[in-house]
Amino acid sequence: MRGAGQAIACAVGLGLGAAASGCADQVVGSFDASVGTTTGSTSEPGEGGSVSTGTDAPPSPSPEQCNGLDDDLDGLVDEVSAELSECDACLLLQGEGQAWWVCTVEETWDDAQAHCQTLGATSAIVPSAAAQAFLHAQVGEGWFWLGAAQDPGEGPFRWVDGVLLDYANWGTTQPDDTAPGQDCVRLTFGIVGDGWFDGAWDDFFCEEPHRTLCSAPHAAL
Repeated sequence: MRGAGQAIACAVGLGLGAAASGCADQVVGSFDASVGTTTGSTSEPGEGGSVSTGTDAPPSPSPEQCNGLDDDLDGLVDEVSAELSECDACLLLQGEGQAWWVCTVEETWDDAQAHCQTLGATSAIVPSAAAQAFLHAQVGEGWFWLGAAQDPGEGPFRWVDGVLLDYANWGTTQPDDTAPGQDCVRLTFGIVGDGWFDGAWDDFFCEEPHRTLCSAPHAAL
């Protein structure tokens, strides 16, 4: 490694418009003789870049806004906050240890999951009767995809995080798997009928569009 004296000689030589002998490094910037330091950046031969001498302050969290960004730096995008309760046609909720996005957009099961992942979430995981009751009290009528599907080969149903369904709120005759492809789980609110009740789950065709419902673990506001 070159000594401090040689580094200063190189800086002075360049300042006089001369090539300092033995200086392999390129020095770009200015030399302050009063403090004996250089400002600017240096590049080492073969490194192909510069090394900044400054420091960038890390980003600071700010209140979440409806802007497609993780403003509060918690890993989630456009989630519920004290300042935010709706965003991009989604109602934003907090309950049972999760943030929820209740969206009006209708998508296939795969597209709903991909949509939720852009928010740092997944299609909704409803792990308990308490979570089901919370949604029932907050969500309007409709068919919603849940983040659960059947394993290949008519295997068991599991959540998108790989956990088998410990809690389920199946309709009276569900899951019935009456036709091939009924592998994805949907939740219904406000719809009743023979063998069917408000809030029931059933297995259905994954390619059918239903409303998107997302969730992610989230501390209480």
